[in-house]
Amino acid sequence: MFVLSAVLVALATLVQGIATWGVFEDLNALVGMDPETLQNVATSSLLATLQSALLGYTISGLVSFLITTILNGLLIHAVSQAVIGRKMSLEEVWHATKRQIPRLLALSLVVSLLLILVAGLSVGIIVLLALSGSTALMALGTVVMLLVLLVSMLAVVTLTVLATPALVLEQSKVFTALRRSFLLTRKMFWRVLGIYLLTALLVGLLGSVISYPVTMIGQVLGSVTFSYVLTLVGSAISLAVTTPFMAAVTALLYIDVRIRLEALDVELARAAQEA
Repeated sequence: MFVLSAVLVALATLVQGIATWGVFEDLNALVGMDPETLQNVATSSLLATLQSALLGYTISGLVSFLITTILNGLLIHAVSQAVIGRKMSLEEVWHATKRQIPRLLALSLVVSLLLILVAGLSVGIIVLLALSGSTALMALGTVVMLLVLLVSMLAVVTLTVLATPALVLEQSKVFTALRRSFLLTRKMFWRVLGIYLLTALLVGLLGSVISYPVTMIGQVLGSVTFSYVLTLVGSAISLAVTTPFMAAVTALLYIDVRIRLEALDVELARAAQEA
């Protein structure tokens, strides 16, 4: 499945590069201008560049969302079968997962909307505090709300982290998977949170170690466009390595929680004998 991950990540990166190439060509041209010429650049030209950037990143973001979400579902199913010693081909994994892909995409959207809602409420309260006119109240309220935002975001992520494997492996619906994740994680909240944070930290460090040297080479060479190309290459390599790792941890975490709470190991042992 690593090859599949590499191919799909490379595809998403290629789409991102094509969608945003023109923007960085424009930026590269602006960087090469002298200050006097730069002052004479029309505002409309700058706005057109910003609009192109917005459109390009929107397209690449949607493609990346689709590919990453589907890839996670495929990888989680493959890992769950590997636990019982069943090695599945890509065709078998796709056949077992394809019916859940629309629900998988809907689940990702719902979780994203929950995170946006939490962030929006916190930002709204901070804005109201800023309108109060009291500097002390605004400062104290901002600190408190930022802490509340952090705790709330971690709670949402932790309580929904097992929704994807529940949806894929139990063939459940979106809100059934969310409820299932909530029931599984609430009894082992701190364990799930700790494992998820540690995994996210390791993934972030590994991704930085892989992509940073490539990005630095581009910055040293000076060209904005070439630097961006190398950044994309570094990002693709990083994601190709870290995406399967994160999906595997999520699948194994789901299995671990179910073993501890529902004696899933008995079912796994029976399935392994049948396999």
